[in-house]
Amino acid sequence: MKSLFYILKLIKPLRKRIIGVIFLSFLFSLIGVARPYIIRIIINESTKLNSSIAIKTIAPIFIKLIILLIFFQLLYSIFNYITYRVPANTEITTEKLLKKIIFYRLSKLSVEFFETNRSGAILEKINRGANNFLNWLRDSSWMFADNITTLIVSIIFLATVSPLVSLILFLFTLLYSFTFLTIDKKVRPINKKISKHSQKAYSYLTETFTHLTTIRSLSVEKIIQKNYNREIDKMSHFSKKETTIWAKSIFIRDILILLATVSCISIIVYQMLIGKLKAGDLVFVILLTQNIVFNINPLVRFISQTSRTAVFVNEMVEVLKTKPTFKDKKDAKRLSRLSSIEFKNVTFRYPNIGKYAVKNISFKIINGKNLALVGPSGVGKSTITKLLLRFYQPVSGQILINDQDASNFTQESIRQKIGAVLQDVALFNTTIMENLKISYPSATSKQVIASAKQSFADEFIDKLPKKYKTLVGERGVKLSGGQKQRVAIARAILKNPQLIILDEAMSSLDSVSEKLVQSGLKELMKDRPSLTIAHRLSTLMHADEILVLKSGQITERGNHKSLLKRDGFYAKLFKMQSLTNIES
Repeated sequence: MKSLFYILKLIKPLRKRIIGVIFLSFLFSLIGVARPYIIRIIINESTKLNSSIAIKTIAPIFIKLIILLIFFQLLYSIFNYITYRVPANTEITTEKLLKKIIFYRLSKLSVEFFETNRSGAILEKINRGANNFLNWLRDSSWMFADNITTLIVSIIFLATVSPLVSLILFLFTLLYSFTFLTIDKKVRPINKKISKHSQKAYSYLTETFTHLTTIRSLSVEKIIQKNYNREIDKMSHFSKKETTIWAKSIFIRDILILLATVSCISIIVYQMLIGKLKAGDLVFVILLTQNIVFNINPLVRFISQTSRTAVFVNEMVEVLKTKPTFKDKKDAKRLSRLSSIEFKNVTFRYPNIGKYAVKNISFKIINGKNLALVGPSGVGKSTITKLLLRFYQPVSGQILINDQDASNFTQESIRQKIGAVLQDVALFNTTIMENLKISYPSATSKQVIASAKQSFADEFIDKLPKKYKTLVGERGVKLSGGQKQRVAIARAILKNPQLIILDEAMSSLDSVSEKLVQSGLKELMKDRPSLTIAHRLSTLMHADEILVLKSGQITERGNHKSLLKRDGFYAKLFKMQSLTNIES
């Protein structure tokens, strides 16, 4: 239940609306119970019509009661209309607010969270939790309020006519509720298992769509299908188990209803025979008994739904309560200008991994200077990029921006000043124009086209049937690796950043395209600090300083010429690549 109250706190602006819906439901229930009371009076008064004198006396009262009944019926119909629209609109508004809050919370989580959790499982937790909560809120604010009000008022009204019948139905309500709550306790662990296997299945589903090309190229469709089917089968198994338990409960419910009904009818008939109940009283008792019996089942079902919802909402709340592992300081200010960035003895390792990704790394990049990182895969080059982008905080050492500790500035303002072209190019499933403008939404079409020309992306864009309006597909699947990288470079150029990071930015380009793009980037990198990571050493020959990494540490540093003279790892690697190029 704590998780449900947590979400209710998140949607605080809508509390008045929700309370309003509950109040409407309460009034609606009172009107519904008032009708049997008026019918009781009409029938009882009608039995007095034995003579013309009585008719003259009672007729005005009878007419008033009929008018009152019509009034209550019309009022009931009006409330029925209102209580459909108001709760429906409240639910829509709640859904809108809740989804906005969820997206905001997720967007603020650290990169570490998404790198250590399966996205499919996260989405399943969020979707299932949100949908179950919205259904529960609708039922609690409307159906529950209606059921509980009708139940309580009916038992109270019934006590005024037949206390014994009222007592029996009250005890029936308690026994019925206790029985179903006991059954619900058995079902709760099963719900958790259903959720667990549902999350795994959803993960396989989303990952299949995301990595379909890779899956097919490896010819592992059957393996993925087998894994997915396994989780669906397990989910189905536990769902059937849950259904079987609830099916047995229906039999128990029917027996309890039968016992309560037979007991009440027997008492009512007996009281009629001894003259304790009039005809109108009889109808009144029957109608209220029906009210109680018909409302107890939805009420208990709601209690069960609350328990089930709490399981799914709790999983969603666990995600929403996750705090970023790396947050801005309270007094962090916005960075207005980035002119230099420095690593001072920076050491870092990823959470739950013993080995250091980088150790005692020191360098400084200033305006107009290009620093390059070289080394085999897994030596910490991309980790340095992540630290520069403030995705992680060093374990020890300092990252300085403009000779100040980087933590003095907000992460967002730092990233706004950085243009990063990463090895894994992320394109959105929309047009090329929208993919480019995402880095600078207010850019004009001329500015977008100019950035595309500078990255030589316009060469292939202009040949496409819809040019800049071409849809790139999921993760840019309709474009080649080289085309995607040129779009990513154009996006960075359009952003007009103050620090350039190129992490294998030209790995998918052919040698001709690489030279063209390099000339475009040369102008962009002028008078700005820049960092380049590349396996192809020919792209780093003009870097002001090259750092050679091995096992997360700097083993060599200098410019291209000095490193060749040193005849170390860099020189051997360069010679090896030069021989490969000559042979090819």
